[in-house]
Amino acid sequence: MYSVRSCIVTYVYLNAYISEEVNMTGEGEELMISYIVGRNFGHLNRAVATIEKFYEINNEKIRIYTFPHSFSWIKKNIPNVELDYFKKYKEYERLHKEMSDSSLILHDWRPEVAKLKTAGDEYKGIIGGIYHSELMISEDDDSKTRHFKELVRETANHTTDIFFHINLYQPTVLPKLSTLYVPIPLVTREITMNKNEVKEILGLSHDEPFVLIQMGGGVGPSKYKFIAEWYEKINHLRLPMRIVVAHQFEGLDFPFREDIIQAPLFYNGINLVNAAELVISKPGMGILSDAITTKTPLLLLPPDDEERKAKHDLLRKIVKSEIGTIEPSFSPKDLQNRIEEILDEKTKIEETFGKVPHHGADIIAQAIQVLCGKPLKELPLLYDEVLKLTPYSV
Repeated sequence: MYSVRSCIVTYVYLNAYISEEVNMTGEGEELMISYIVGRNFGHLNRAVATIEKFYEINNEKIRIYTFPHSFSWIKKNIPNVELDYFKKYKEYERLHKEMSDSSLILHDWRPEVAKLKTAGDEYKGIIGGIYHSELMISEDDDSKTRHFKELVRETANHTTDIFFHINLYQPTVLPKLSTLYVPIPLVTREITMNKNEVKEILGLSHDEPFVLIQMGGGVGPSKYKFIAEWYEKINHLRLPMRIVVAHQFEGLDFPFREDIIQAPLFYNGINLVNAAELVISKPGMGILSDAITTKTPLLLLPPDDEERKAKHDLLRKIVKSEIGTIEPSFSPKDLQNRIEEILDEKTKIEETFGKVPHHGADIIAQAIQVLCGKPLKELPLLYDEVLKLTPYSV
């Protein structure tokens, strides 16, 4: 995702050969989809969710290029893909030449795609982008928040021909953009393990509840800045249930109490979220989406930038209170009180989360079929067809 933070570019680049059944550019013609995505769990899970849904329509060859730390994770999720280390992220000319043969380019919020969009005749296909967060600027926004929202709008205009914007509900006001706007529901993966199976892996009995601590992928400059501070506070919690700390790509290096469980790396993290009684997490769209989908109460730790602050705003909007957010000044006792408070509202939160649609991956997968292989000049006609796929209107 695009951020005000500096970031190292990660690419997931996939070649797919579409079957004749869905080939809309001519019988037997070879098509190629290029998918560019960020490096950590939130981005990778959205990509996997979309590819999994795409596989339900097409069972053809896909090639993924990404950083080595995620190779085994991707292979476990999509066993039949080919993997390679994509080293071309600084060599824009080489990248653009390779991408210019694409039948469709889809990206999970990479500003570098702007170079492709302005490359003239180099690429004549359609570029789609996926993102989330609030775009509407209000009088209550401070200068940093306003700048972040403007940056998101600017990136949408400069990197996409069609913008798939993840929303919790039907947007009441549509952003004014130069790109075509498609509001879609949350993009999440399906639950593939039951709660008892997860607890057995963790060494817990079936009737033993646990609180899940989740700090994200923990790789690169987008790593949550307050991890050590909140691990220390969590280490001092005294709860009537076990504490489980989710595995990160780079693992953990913290002296947790002996009774705190360090989970193995789950290849489908929504299974771990679904089995938890409560999740305490760094602010992120991936964990917010998984908690809503599984109807699991969620406490978001303090944001360390404007992008993560936007996740606090989203959670407040849906639960209509501060109950799901944690203040920087919270002591372990304050955190414990907030845990008790949100668990007392568990039924209400489950009902609220249950009203939010989460089939965005299906919509993007179907939209790929509509857009793939079509020239950019046809996009205005295809737009109406894509809009029919989403439950939200524009």
